[in-house]
Amino acid sequence: MRILSRYVLFRFFSWFAVSFALLCAIAVSTDLLVEFERVQELGGEGIQAIVYLLMRLPAIHFRYLIPIAAFAAALFTLGTASLGLEVIAAKAGGISPHRLVLPVLAGAAAITALTWVANDTLVVTATHYVERPADDDRPEIVFRGGSFWYHRGGTIYNVRRSDPTTGTLHGVSVYERDERDRLVRSIHAREAVVEGPDAWRFLDATIRVFDPDHPAAPSSHRRTPEIVLTVADDPELGLRDADPAMLSTGDLRRYIAARQREGEDAGRYRTILQERLAAPLTVFLFALLAVPVALHAERARSLATPALQGLALLVAYWFASGLASMFSGRGLGVGLWLPWAVPLLFGALGFVQLRRVPS
Repeated sequence: MRILSRYVLFRFFSWFAVSFALLCAIAVSTDLLVEFERVQELGGEGIQAIVYLLMRLPAIHFRYLIPIAAFAAALFTLGTASLGLEVIAAKAGGISPHRLVLPVLAGAAAITALTWVANDTLVVTATHYVERPADDDRPEIVFRGGSFWYHRGGTIYNVRRSDPTTGTLHGVSVYERDERDRLVRSIHAREAVVEGPDAWRFLDATIRVFDPDHPAAPSSHRRTPEIVLTVADDPELGLRDADPAMLSTGDLRRYIAARQREGEDAGRYRTILQERLAAPLTVFLFALLAVPVALHAERARSLATPALQGLALLVAYWFASGLASMFSGRGLGVGLWLPWAVPLLFGALGFVQLRRVPS
């Protein structure tokens, strides 16, 4: 790597670190005000409250803080170089401005890759942590074999997915065991609805009863259109965590495959998967959009105008991205491609603007 490339790359990462740290500090300060009651529930100034505020960064804020930090880093790296006549000096030495751009884009690509890894690990873990109630000491719901499993006391629950807005669980199985952990009854239902403070109402249920003292004996079973089951002190079991949208990319792929094997429509979750894969591209895209406007600072003799132009592009991107997300969530066939359409469109715009920069 040439000295010039190392110099530009170092400046880009330095500006990124400063911008990202400043944005995180602003986000934490804002969360402290907005989530003050929750922080008080967690102990005010205790370590648990601090952990909660820090966990909100990846769970909620990383999706826009990292791209904005990449935009600011590219803008200040090349903008200050333009104002400091470093770009003119490079041109005088036979180095094209496009050559100066390459280390910035390479650094943005590296941050994009790290963002993808973080989204699939840290963000997933932090989201589960933040979404749990302050006084929630229940065991964690785990994803295995294409569905969600939960163990409480002598009962094991299996849920395909949940809908917290309606209080409904889809594809529910309940396995009840005796004090010696032997299976005594199982209930399988198309769906279950939370009903009352301690009960679920199962619809289209199949009930099987086993004799643990005679494991070789056949089980008795019956079907019923409806049955109410008492759920000990935990009626909303699984309504938050049994959400495929909160899975890692690998688990989400397995969930989609399991639903497709069973003949179910997994279009919504395939769209979520495409959105998950396309989201990190925003980091590279924002850096790319910042490059042409930063190089225009040489003629404007100020970073204010380029910064406003870049900000207008970011607002336009988020507006278009919001529209794409709205349409992709409606189950349309084209919805699978919409998460990629907006980044590719604005990426093409960024490259066109970059080519128009005078050499």
